[in-house]
Amino acid sequence: GAKGKAGPSSVIVAISHIRETSVLDKVRNRKGQDVPVGDPGSPLSYVAFPLRSTDGQAGSLRCEGIEFTLSLTFPGRLEEPFDDLDVRQEVEAALWAWETFGGLGGRTRRGFGALQLLEVDGQTVAPPRAGQVEEWVRRELARHVPAGQWPEGVPHLGPDATFVVDSPSCADAREAWEAWEQLFNKLRTFRQARSKGSYGRSKWPEPDEIRRRTRTHAGKLAPRHEVRKFPRGQFGLPIIFHFKDEKFGDPPESTLQGAEHERLASPLILRPLACAGGAVGLALRLEGSGALPDGYVLRPKGGASMPVEVHLTEAEARQIDPLDGEPDVLAAFMNYLQG
Repeated sequence: GAKGKAGPSSVIVAISHIRETSVLDKVRNRKGQDVPVGDPGSPLSYVAFPLRSTDGQAGSLRCEGIEFTLSLTFPGRLEEPFDDLDVRQEVEAALWAWETFGGLGGRTRRGFGALQLLEVDGQTVAPPRAGQVEEWVRRELARHVPAGQWPEGVPHLGPDATFVVDSPSCADAREAWEAWEQLFNKLRTFRQARSKGSYGRSKWPEPDEIRRRTRTHAGKLAPRHEVRKFPRGQFGLPIIFHFKDEKFGDPPESTLQGAEHERLASPLILRPLACAGGAVGLALRLEGSGALPDGYVLRPKGGASMPVEVHLTEAEARQIDPLDGEPDVLAAFMNYLQG
């Protein structure tokens, strides 16, 4: 609105020339069987789990290839107290951030709905070469994201944002899926690190600390991890811990969440980013996502909430193999991506 008052936006948005694509509700699992996209056996299951069947209704996705024209109309200048703003520059910055780090629909921070800018005012926009993506992102961040003060606890981009460009893929459009899957599978490997393969004990402390706090465990799975915290909460909340051996004595399903705020959006963005000839994986950490002011709690199913901690000391980080001594879990993941 004008002069700091509530009112309609000065920017008018119109969408036209929409080209739809088919709905994707089944994918092939490792056995060559068609399963729902959110099924535990789906290659997308780690990021598509919200689409798992509930009450017989499974979720679905739109296939890649949707195209549309976005038209924006805005004034050349705003009234006081915003008359010093360069409106075109502000609009272009918002569009670039949306195209590069956002997307359409839900779960965009995990790469769903990722966009590629094809042309502006009828002029084709060529994507950067794979080897130039990092330089391009840094240059555009410096151009579109000025330094400044943000309200505490508000996730945002910064001109010196931390990001990693994963190894590139190159070929046809399906390579964007490959770059995306490679990236989120690295997150899965990092977050689910276990001893002795996929069925060994977790290298993270949360399962053993839940066993301690609920005073229950299956067979030989007595808690032994010395760190008594929940560091993976730094990736976002809630986290639901399900124990496959619950019927043999392990704890019931337990949820890690904020004491007063159940959800905490992940500060980590993972997505494919188009480049010349294909795509690369891009991981970016948003700034401004610190500790929840009211703390964290663990809520075992059918039990009382218990206050817990998610932030580590350096000494504790050295006892968690995947972190390699880094107490900041997100920084440790970025280090892991870089090899």
